[in-house]
Amino acid sequence: MDLSNDSKQTLIVCRDLNIGSDSCHWEFESRDASGRILPGWSFAADRLIETPPPFPNALISNWIALAPKYKYGTVLGLDLAFQSSPKPGHYTVRAILTSGGPSGESEYNDLLHYPNELANLPYAGWKGKAVSNWVSVTIIAYK
Repeated sequence: MDLSNDSKQTLIVCRDLNIGSDSCHWEFESRDASGRILPGWSFAADRLIETPPPFPNALISNWIALAPKYKYGTVLGLDLAFQSSPKPGHYTVRAILTSGGPSGESEYNDLLHYPNELANLPYAGWKGKAVSNWVSVTIIAYK
């Protein structure tokens, strides 16, 4: 999965694009050959609420500056798109990454403890949904 910055300005985006990120969360949508949507997983992070780290640590541990025309990515296992072992057949799958941005309302967002510093960041934070292309998958029977 790659997150591309197609804008004309540098954006602050989620550093951790893996499952279990504090900054973003993933959803997967899978369809069988007839187009029927299959039950899928949504992934979000959980952690203990602790004393927040200093602002620079909270910022660089969860966010990066992504320049225009650059991309940032990770590898996600296809098994995450299915709740159980799918039957052999043809499927289409896509992933959806959602971010509330550096100022996103979450009890796990340590940056909210630093409103002045957050307001003075040099770049805008990306928030929204990034939806991947549909990918065709054929699952064959194990022999």
